[in-house]
Amino acid sequence: MKKKIQEILSEGSSILVLDGAMGTMIQRENLNFDGPNEILNLEQSEIIKKIHKLYLSAGADIVETNSFGANFLGLSEFGLEQKVYEINRAAAKNAREAVAEFGKGFVAGSVGPMTIALSINCDKSFDQISEHYYEQIKGLWEGGVDYILLETFHDLLNLKAALLAHKRLSLEKGEHLPVAVSCTIEKNGCLLSGPDIPSLCIALENHDLMYLGLNCSMGLDEMVPLLKRMREFSSFKLSALPNAGLPDETGGYKDDPEQMAKIFEELINDGIVDVIGGCCGTNPEHIALFAKLAHAHKPMGTPAIVSHLRLSQFESLELEDAGRPYLVGERTNVIGSKLFREMIKDERFEEAADIAKLQVAKGAHVIDACLANPERDELQDMKSFLKQLSLKIKVPIMIDSINPIVVEEALKLIQGKAIINSINLEEGEERFLRIARLAKNYGASLVVGLIDEIDGMAVKLDKKIKVAERSYRLLQETGIAEQDIIWDTLTFPCGNPDPAYRGAAQDTIQGIVEIKKRFPCSHFTLGVSNISFGLPANGREVLNSVFLYHCVKAGLSLAIVNTQKLKRFNLLSQKEIELSDNLLFDREPNALIEFSEFFKGQVEEIASAITEDLPPLEALQNMVLSGTVLNLKDVISRALLEHDPLDVIEKGVLSGMSQVGSLFKDGKLIVAEVLQSAEVVKKSMDLLTPHLGEKKIAKKKVLLATVKGDVHDIGKNLVGVIFQNNGYEVVDIGIKVETQALLDAIALHKPDVIGLSGLLVKSAYNMIDMLKELQKVEVNLPILIGGAAISRAFVEKNLIPIYLQGKVLYAKDAMDGLHLLNGL
Repeated sequence: MKKKIQEILSEGSSILVLDGAMGTMIQRENLNFDGPNEILNLEQSEIIKKIHKLYLSAGADIVETNSFGANFLGLSEFGLEQKVYEINRAAAKNAREAVAEFGKGFVAGSVGPMTIALSINCDKSFDQISEHYYEQIKGLWEGGVDYILLETFHDLLNLKAALLAHKRLSLEKGEHLPVAVSCTIEKNGCLLSGPDIPSLCIALENHDLMYLGLNCSMGLDEMVPLLKRMREFSSFKLSALPNAGLPDETGGYKDDPEQMAKIFEELINDGIVDVIGGCCGTNPEHIALFAKLAHAHKPMGTPAIVSHLRLSQFESLELEDAGRPYLVGERTNVIGSKLFREMIKDERFEEAADIAKLQVAKGAHVIDACLANPERDELQDMKSFLKQLSLKIKVPIMIDSINPIVVEEALKLIQGKAIINSINLEEGEERFLRIARLAKNYGASLVVGLIDEIDGMAVKLDKKIKVAERSYRLLQETGIAEQDIIWDTLTFPCGNPDPAYRGAAQDTIQGIVEIKKRFPCSHFTLGVSNISFGLPANGREVLNSVFLYHCVKAGLSLAIVNTQKLKRFNLLSQKEIELSDNLLFDREPNALIEFSEFFKGQVEEIASAITEDLPPLEALQNMVLSGTVLNLKDVISRALLEHDPLDVIEKGVLSGMSQVGSLFKDGKLIVAEVLQSAEVVKKSMDLLTPHLGEKKIAKKKVLLATVKGDVHDIGKNLVGVIFQNNGYEVVDIGIKVETQALLDAIALHKPDVIGLSGLLVKSAYNMIDMLKELQKVEVNLPILIGGAAISRAFVEKNLIPIYLQGKVLYAKDAMDGLHLLNGL
């Protein structure tokens, strides 16, 4: 009986080899067809099978279906959206038949990332994208693939939507078809949507993947350090499917098979890769050498062993037993913060997210998001807030809600591995298990409150242990790993005069000790400030600090605190510690009275959320640089008292954006942060424009288009947002734009500048024909050229010489484009 591919991979008997580029081989056939490559599965199936067999003959163990872009969005650009299932099923059938005719091999169902990214200005919902993936994966599954390969993903939300579609189909069919993931990384070592390599690995660690890897992006030599970083953090087998280098000035790929095979040999000997193959520009000649190399070696890599809680957003966090707490910023909680509650009530979501940035600046490792205000719609507020929060901070997010619907919708907006706070048994096991399954499906950790439907909150130690043991059994049944369980042993106010709660603080601390003995890989969290509720204001932070000190000694991992006010234990007086200990451990009958009397009348130290010591123009630059709009109106008002409006714009707003561009160029800012800064610029311009009078800055009009032969527009859309938010008028005429459509748009909109984008080699060559036509009709507008398939050498060799009456400028990214636009 033929072994399944996951069995071969898990045995580690051989390094597996995937095929090379499908597009490269189709171009070799010189076919005359108008449509996507995927339509050939129906119209030229013998050619597709021939390509599969060429790769199998070269030594490939696995061939990928010709279905990369065969999703609803991609096919709708060609009027083929009704053929999604048919094309994918045919793609799987063609590959399956090629393998059968050859006599051996496996079939990977290729699923691409789609032409839009949920994390970047997408008008589609998570559920809509997941439904599109479901339709594609179903066609591949029922066509007979051996596993699903989600490849070239650059947005973790798109990837999660695809994984959820795969899980849904698995449940419906009552079986598990293996799934693997391959992502594409930017030169800064991050996905386009922001997460770095460790964050990517951690975000996916709870999913059942056959392997994880990188493809496309760049040449193999540039991919090596990223793969080594991935081996350090990934708990899965690793794959590498690089391009044959980057496109040169002719649109060709320069890395030859021998050069790439030599680098692969080093990676294999270092135990980095388990699966190899090729992406853009690779062909059977490449795969033949890769296969010869791979089949002579056994995998030597060891996936990372995950024994601690790991979290991520754009940055990763690993909770080790370091003898100190990791801090959860609590001020983005409508229950605990009046300022935050009022901002949410007024729907000032962007300013509310700036509170989280302040918490991070003061040391928060995780941000708690609680929007459960009975006077408002928690679901809508959570969605609106998270859309801003996920752009503002890099640290992991804690979803603070007990509503399963709110929790699930929140998980659809968070790229990384989040914490769900919380579940408990107050309403029995049904809701407990429902949220636990959400954690498993989306890949999240869980805070488990020690509450049940019999006694409510567990105050006494024996009850805490009993509820924890019952909860643990249920979580094991759901497949939740022990290190992803975070116990909340519950914090009760020391100021509560009810005798039933005397000694509750000591039981909370001892609960950590005892539960840690039973479940040593699990973790603990507490809402620390609950301990001091109702006590004199200035004494609260003292008691919080002493309580936190004892909890950390007991084993507390995550402390939910106000990081802006938290007092350092080592700076407290002996008297403050003594009074706090007496109250916490019930050592004196009058401990509560003595504590209250000592702190009564002392003035509470109130720290301003934002200092305004800087000169207004410098403060404005910093606001643009940090992407914060909190107090923006006040800062601009101060600036206008001292400066001319044009100076405020040029020396404050645009100077700040120039610094953003420099940091982005150096890889110190990610796309999401650039968008935040661009939004500050837009809001600043809106506030300053009424003060300009006749001095108003004339806005240039920019016409943007993705040229014929390309349906990708994520990069173009990003460029449009940044241009628009920097005061330019943008007219976007879409994708697959032909020359006549561009000329018509120029006549209609009368732009000052044209921006052309192309991701594919085919679209790059269409630019040549387009510029020849623009030259012929004497268009003389400056043209910005950008896109993944475009290089400076390509522009200088092929475009500048044919467009003589106007400037042609190469923009390597959105911020470079803005810099060039500002200089025109």
